[in-house]
Amino acid sequence: MPKAAATAMRSIIATSAAREAATARAAVATEATAAAETEAAAAAAAGGAAATRTTSTAGTTTTYQPNPGS
Repeated sequence: MPKAAATAMRSIIATSAAREAATARAAVATEATAAAETEAAAAAAAGGAAATRTTSTAGTTTTYQPNPGS
């Protein structure tokens, strides 16, 4: 295989691996966020100060608070 073709192939493989890793990280972050939202909803259903929860995932901080009307 010519050197240029081998270099291109390595670049394609590296790009693909990086894309797969990014997808995996996004999936983990999504699962963590969903779990935090579920936990916050359960705490809100129980009422009280326990319903306030702050989570931080992938550089984004979200604070969940109970809905005063519920």
